[in-house]
Amino acid sequence: MYGEARTGSRIAPKVVTSPVPVNVTYQELSEAEKAKIRANYDSMPAADEPPFPKAGLAPIWEAVTDQRHTSNQVGDVVVVASVDKDGIVREVAVYNTTSNNMTRLISTALAATEFKPAVCDGTPCAMDFILEARLDIELLRN
Repeated sequence: MYGEARTGSRIAPKVVTSPVPVNVTYQELSEAEKAKIRANYDSMPAADEPPFPKAGLAPIWEAVTDQRHTSNQVGDVVVVASVDKDGIVREVAVYNTTSNNMTRLISTALAATEFKPAVCDGTPCAMDFILEARLDIELLRN
């Protein structure tokens, strides 16, 4: 995902590097991209699906990388959201973050996100959603 271009440039800096595209839903991911997500889940049967944000990952990262609230965040983030069978986030655990502010921002964004629930044996079920990305956000001074 890209941020805003610096003054005098039309080139927007990349601020989030995700293992899968951020601007698509789970159904729109390729089979290879779905496999990257499924690799985070031990022994998930082929017919089962993990939870995924209904609107894709972009709204989460847009909220988190808003330059008014975020500056100089460089590093990896790993966050786990417990999503119930109705697609509601019940708990967020941050395992790796770039700052306390990032922990607050990403926890708030995930808690407000509507999810496609996981599917277990053809039925919606509760499951953790694992969010991993590399952030490279620098405060832009004009």
